[in-house]
Amino acid sequence: MAPFKVSALKVLLLSLCGSTLATPVLQPDEPAELVETGLIKRRLGDENDPIDAEFNTAGWPLSAEFNCYIMLCVLNKRVFRKNVQPSDRKTHYTQSGAYFQPFASQQNLDLRHAVRLDDDTTSAEEFPWESLEQGGDGAHVFPTTRDEQQKQASALGGRFRSTRQATPINNGDWIRIRFTGYPAGGYCTALFSGLPQGVSRDAFCRDRSKEEDIAGHPSYHMQDYDQVLNPGTHQFYRYGSGKKGRSTEGIGQRAVEPSAEILERDGLIDRSGEPLVEDGEPVKRDAVDEEDMCVPKSDGGNTCD
Repeated sequence: MAPFKVSALKVLLLSLCGSTLATPVLQPDEPAELVETGLIKRRLGDENDPIDAEFNTAGWPLSAEFNCYIMLCVLNKRVFRKNVQPSDRKTHYTQSGAYFQPFASQQNLDLRHAVRLDDDTTSAEEFPWESLEQGGDGAHVFPTTRDEQQKQASALGGRFRSTRQATPINNGDWIRIRFTGYPAGGYCTALFSGLPQGVSRDAFCRDRSKEEDIAGHPSYHMQDYDQVLNPGTHQFYRYGSGKKGRSTEGIGQRAVEPSAEILERDGLIDRSGEPLVEDGEPVKRDAVDEEDMCVPKSDGGNTCD
């Protein structure tokens, strides 16, 4: 009987060793996911396993509904990537056209061919946000209030920058956006709670009888205020309604460089044709001290005389 016991023990030990060798060692913070091809490692925050990022929209209902409209009706997605480089925010802010403050004054409205809801909606909300890799060129812009922008910035910053969250969001991480505290019955409800029964996404988004009535602002059709910058003219066209404004030159051609005349008009080059830049980004002329633009000459004057 002794030989049998030894053989059985050998078989058991070999079986245990085989199981141990076949099991991959996973590093901390690298959750595994079982798929049809076997056990693989997948980092939380990559495109296939985005981090759930929840934002409370209390205090910024106009901006939230616009964000939901773009996610539901235009992009048909909620998964985006946080910028790899924080400095990309400035680039995206410029590329989207929010940099031009298109709703700030009647002069800017006329110059940019932009439209706003009322005199309170002077601030430009952009989506995808400037903090996202998909922001910038081709981003959608909407008129909202400065108060909303401040409250939204607090909500986004609290989630993006917090290190106390169970799953912090790092630069380059992919996120799945979810809102709470939004107005009932609108685009956010359809996006996060489901479309009305029997209504397709396409039908819901194309419904021109649907009016938004939020926070005491005039009723409006979202499509009429979804605006995108034409990079060839630095003017906006209404993306959702098909109302292109007085000029459509350059639409769909994002590589088009604005003419020197347009850059001069917008304060992006000085009178000699040299670009005005700061830290590699264009700056408006009124943000530059005139004395800083003048070069001393040998006769005691300067190039601005």
